[in-house]
Amino acid sequence: MIDRIDVNDDKNLYKVIDYKLGGKKPSKEDLNLGISLQLPLYLYASRIFLKEEFEKDFTPASAEIYSLKIFREEFGRKVIHNLPGKNLTEEDYIQASEELIKIFEESVPKYIENIRKGIFNLSKLEKREEKVCGFCEFKSICRIQEVG
Repeated sequence: MIDRIDVNDDKNLYKVIDYKLGGKKPSKEDLNLGISLQLPLYLYASRIFLKEEFEKDFTPASAEIYSLKIFREEFGRKVIHNLPGKNLTEEDYIQASEELIKIFEESVPKYIENIRKGIFNLSKLEKREEKVCGFCEFKSICRIQEVG
């Protein structure tokens, strides 16, 4: 579920914000590989929702995580993107958000097609237990541990 969508009606921009009590922000590599799809999905779905709701197109300005770990240094807002560098402009964040939507649109059909074909390859992803398996409801019966 999308926690929050902020809309700048004057600029036709929107951003999605996801509040987190735990976990960590996705890496640029995981975003680019289509492994971390939560925030790209939120950007994609928000675009459709806003077009339906307001009958006009909005441009994604950013995807953000807001950590609620109040007594830790992780507390606060972090913009999620897949671009190098730190001093990014509004245009950079827009470009990154559009790219995340594109990665989502390319990744999901591949996953769906593999599921339809019954292709569930064992992951050779580095740190797979941390990146993927830790969130899987089927890890107790999965054969991935046999090859680990």
